[in-house]
Amino acid sequence: MSAIAGLWRLDGSGAEAGCRAMLEAQRAYGADARDHWPGGDIAIGRNLARLLPEDRFDAQPAVGGGGRFVLVADVRIDNRAEIGAAIGLEDERLARWSDSALLLAAWERWEEGCLGHLVGDYAFGLWDSERRCLFLARDFAGSRPLHFHGAARLFAFASMPKGLHALPEIERAPDLAFAANAIEGRSPPASGSWFAGIETVRPGHLVTVSAAGAVQRRWWRPDPETIRLPGPEDYAEGLRDQLDRAVRSRLRGRESVAAHLSAGLDSAAVATSAAQLLAPAGRVVAFTAVARAGYCETRSPPLLDEGPPAAATAALWPNIEHVILPAAGPLPLDRIAEYCDLSDQPLPNLCNLHWSMAIADAARSRGLDVLLTGQYGNFAFSYDGLFLLPDLLRRGRLPALVRQSAALWRGGFARPRNLAGILARSFLAGGWAPPGERGQRLRPFEVNDLGRLLKGELARSGLDCRDPTADRRLVEFCLAVPPEEFLRGGIPRSLARRALAGRVPEAVLAERRKGVQAPDWHEPAAAQLGDLRAALSASAGAPAAGLLPLDRLHAMLDSWPDADWSRPAVSRDYRSRLLRPLSLAYFLDGANGKR
Repeated sequence: MSAIAGLWRLDGSGAEAGCRAMLEAQRAYGADARDHWPGGDIAIGRNLARLLPEDRFDAQPAVGGGGRFVLVADVRIDNRAEIGAAIGLEDERLARWSDSALLLAAWERWEEGCLGHLVGDYAFGLWDSERRCLFLARDFAGSRPLHFHGAARLFAFASMPKGLHALPEIERAPDLAFAANAIEGRSPPASGSWFAGIETVRPGHLVTVSAAGAVQRRWWRPDPETIRLPGPEDYAEGLRDQLDRAVRSRLRGRESVAAHLSAGLDSAAVATSAAQLLAPAGRVVAFTAVARAGYCETRSPPLLDEGPPAAATAALWPNIEHVILPAAGPLPLDRIAEYCDLSDQPLPNLCNLHWSMAIADAARSRGLDVLLTGQYGNFAFSYDGLFLLPDLLRRGRLPALVRQSAALWRGGFARPRNLAGILARSFLAGGWAPPGERGQRLRPFEVNDLGRLLKGELARSGLDCRDPTADRRLVEFCLAVPPEEFLRGGIPRSLARRALAGRVPEAVLAERRKGVQAPDWHEPAAAQLGDLRAALSASAGAPAAGLLPLDRLHAMLDSWPDADWSRPAVSRDYRSRLLRPLSLAYFLDGANGKR
């Protein structure tokens, strides 16, 4: 993982000094090597963090095409053998090529078309001196961040906004309209960023920059065709194969890794696949964050205690070391500003910061620097299939809708009120013409953007977070599976449950309840009400204070002692309506240089 930067001064003045400053501002994201390519009015460079075996061969900026192309990339290619074979590289030679060199060779072969061939996590900038164009691109899931600023006299790009703020022409100030969307719970705009004057290269997009301006277009357009296999077990076998290939790619260079392990299917799938692939010599240290003993049983309705299911999964695999950590602790208010600065954005889930810090620190204390996650699983691997119901209604397939609803009823997975809610949410989101089942599933890949958070975690803990459930081959396979397979037998997530049979205990596969991250966060936080009030008061004089509903936030703190915390809905309400604005307050203060 690296941090990249580039500057093109369209007035013909020198760009080298500005590029150097941009790289220096991003030194926290790559301390192992730094270099840049000076081309007069354009300069591009990178800071390198060596995380892969082949990174010792990395010699960016990489120059190719007889000097025509210059590339800087933040990249991990997961289908190296496939790309190497396509460009005619023998295995022995390929082993001495860095991923950036392989990416450049792919561009030389296919130019923009290479994006359809690449599998992995990447963000890159490439200068084409013949066409006098810059190209910026990100992988389909946005696992690596990339931002840019365009003006009449310059164009600049950098992994993180702080790289762009190193230029005197780009003022560091929050984008208040963008932040207002977050406060009101709306999806972020398609363009823009948390900072004024800075755009995000969107996941799965390519930006082409010329003297005439910048044009951003989507390159990731998964094949709309549905695959047809002989029977249900063939789909399950196919999903297992895709999962194992995705996990194997992300184990690259490591004999032991850390992994999240909750009671859910995604983390269990990733951890057990890794254990199988690493056996017998390698190990998986699986971390589970749990609520205090007895907490979940006292909720109304009771919550799932994730500790026992996770322990049962780990017990099936001799090379899984299971580590249980407390999910909740005092809100680390003294660390919020640091995290906001490293991620260049507000923290989305402040109450999860305690356990995420504990897991990262525990992993590094064991000498581990790769953490496997399953954050995108709900949208592909463990998709529940429920978007099929409003799609059937939209298409007027009422008999099929009745059959699917009846099967869910018989299996005890839904009641009329639940089914009505599923249908209503779809139509409320899409109006009278809601997107189809496939469109609903693609939506998260359009709005989720985790790249900055992953980069921030690397800078804080040195932990490289890798998500096999965000593998493009796995996601595209799941998108091509008939949606009925995910609801087979009236069982949501049926395909994932079948694929994990034998790897995960039957009781875990049959579990209908969902776990909640840090459900007891409010208990230790109750002792911090004074600190929370002080933090809000400190934001009152900030330029962006008008965005924050400070009266409502103080009222929520005042009503805290009388809130009915036995109801999970109360905790969810305080998470979204208090903690998120509080995190945003810290970010806005930092963006204005106050904290």
